[in-house]
Amino acid sequence: MIFGLHVHVGIKDKNMAIHIHNTVRYFLPHIYALSCNSPFWEGRNTGFKSFRTKVFDKFPRTGIPDRFENWDDFKNYVNLLIKTNCIDNAKNLVGCSRASIL
Repeated sequence: MIFGLHVHVGIKDKNMAIHIHNTVRYFLPHIYALSCNSPFWEGRNTGFKSFRTKVFDKFPRTGIPDRFENWDDFKNYVNLLIKTNCIDNAKNLVGCSRASIL
């Protein structure tokens, strides 16, 4: 089993939300490094400080998110994912409250 944490933050200004998103990307590896606590997998020591990254590598939409120039750039990305059947709808990426404004 693997576990994760995500946080929803509501920001009214769409372009400010993208700016904050882009800024937070820098800190994600640092936060992840602080959370390393799972060197074991199926009862074996893997040799990694945290094997969780190796498990998560198998899943789509994991890791550091893409950088976007502005809200329209993000919206185009979401629409492309929907058009190519990578996701069903925007709720898969942005949460219920934001999905309706795309």
